Amino acid sequence: MKYSITCRNCGARSMVEASGPGDIMCKCPTCGSLIPVHIPSDSPSESSHHHHSHTEPTQSDLNRRLIWFFAGSFIFIVSVIGGLYICAQYAKTMM
Repeated sequence: MKYSITCRNCGARSMVEASGPGDIMCKCPTCGSLIPVHIPSDSPSESSHHHHSHTEPTQSDLNRRLIWFFAGSFIFIVSVIGGLYICAQYAKTMM
């Protein structure tokens, strides 16, 4: 079976062929580093040593991110305005 792998060192993707389940070492065709790959016994589809499952963020996660975005933006704007005010006050005293 053919499996898709990603090199941990350079990020290059390549295909490797394996006959059965188990752990194998593959050499990256781009940088030459060794890549440990686990071939599962039940699913011969795409496999990689660094398989990450991606889940969609929930509505509460999105709401939390939006609140933090606006809070951070507000603090930034207040800081800039405050800094400009302090600079203006300092400039008045220097004249």
